[in-house]
Amino acid sequence: MTLYDLDSLYREQCEELRTSALQKRWEDLTSEREEQVRMKKELAKQRRDEEDHFARMWFADMESKARREEEAAKRQSEANRQTSAVLQQQMTQLNDKKRQEKQLLEEQARLQVS
Repeated sequence: MTLYDLDSLYREQCEELRTSALQKRWEDLTSEREEQVRMKKELAKQRRDEEDHFARMWFADMESKARREEEAAKRQSEANRQTSAVLQQQMTQLNDKKRQEKQLLEEQARLQVS
């Protein structure tokens, strides 16, 4: 084999090696990129899941708060109604007592006149 033949053989083999190495590097880069895209999608899905979870928690909290406020308003309304009923009863009793006292005074005055 001549020097020229060896040089040609070396260049052909180097070209094949470069092509092989370039192909391997391309495959590695493609694989890495696919992994990056997959991870990015997974992170986006996790963020969406977290946002959905917090949104559900927020809505549940708002519903719970609205329910508590409604129940508190009902309790307050019932307490007001009961207080009003007690006050009305007391006013009725006071008026009855005043009427009875007036009747007694009138009866005493009539007896004294007689």
